[in-house]
Amino acid sequence: MKTIAKRTLFSALILVITAGTTFFPFSANSLAGAQEVQEEESYAFPLQLFPFNVPFIRRDGRRGNTIVILYLDLPTLEDVKEVCLVVPRIRDTLVSLFMRSPLKAAAGKIDLDGIPERIQSAINKELGAEQVAGIKMTYGIGVRRMEGAKSCKEFKKEFKKKPEEKKG
Repeated sequence: MKTIAKRTLFSALILVITAGTTFFPFSANSLAGAQEVQEEESYAFPLQLFPFNVPFIRRDGRRGNTIVILYLDLPTLEDVKEVCLVVPRIRDTLVSLFMRSPLKAAAGKIDLDGIPERIQSAINKELGAEQVAGIKMTYGIGVRRMEGAKSCKEFKKEFKKKPEEKKG
């Protein structure tokens, strides 16, 4: 009888471990897991850029990559249209920015001090105007989407709907 209880306990333990690794996977790509988007001052049109890989350097010199999601705060719908037209150019600018100076990581977290300001400055310089009013940045796997943020694809669907609504 004791061997059956031990086998049952052992089987239950295996099941819990398997379920835990299935629902809470560990990823080498995510240094500290998902970082929550800090809800601060929000503008009328938050635009989410498609996530992309960014290099980081640990204190001991080892390198790694993490997934970064950027949210651009844009004041007007016209700014959204203009930015969506040049998103590939913005992504190229950001990739070159991060390749020149990778993010710094310490104690299991990536240091984001001053990074959103540098990104905002680089994007506005690329656009040739101060169209981006603010940047929110998050990294890691399993990041929840910022409330109200839309991608260019979603904004383009809205742009197509609006002229049809005016006709009818």
